[in-house]
Amino acid sequence: MRIPDETRTQLAVKFAVLLPHLDERQRRLLMAEEARGLGHGGVRAVAQAAAVSETTIRKGVFELEAGEEPLGRVRRPGGGRKRVVDLRVRYVIFCPACDRSMV
Repeated sequence: MRIPDETRTQLAVKFAVLLPHLDERQRRLLMAEEARGLGHGGVRAVAQAAAVSETTIRKGVFELEAGEEPLGRVRRPGGGRKRVVDLRVRYVIFCPACDRSMV
């Protein structure tokens, strides 16, 4: 079934207003629910209206269908940069008077 152009335009306006206020998981779930509601062809229509990858929408659909509880956080544990104290960076200082490196 073809998604009407009017529906695509309405989705684009809706996403332009809402998506800037949501985090990445909330965006994915909102777009996935819209795609599921449109039925066949919904993933592509929503992806084009929101200017995102179809893979992102499908990932959201799988999350909704899995029925997982909300995480309470945007990223899964372990995501993002490592803390500097965990990296154990060692600085080497060269002492010209001693003519050797000091750790």
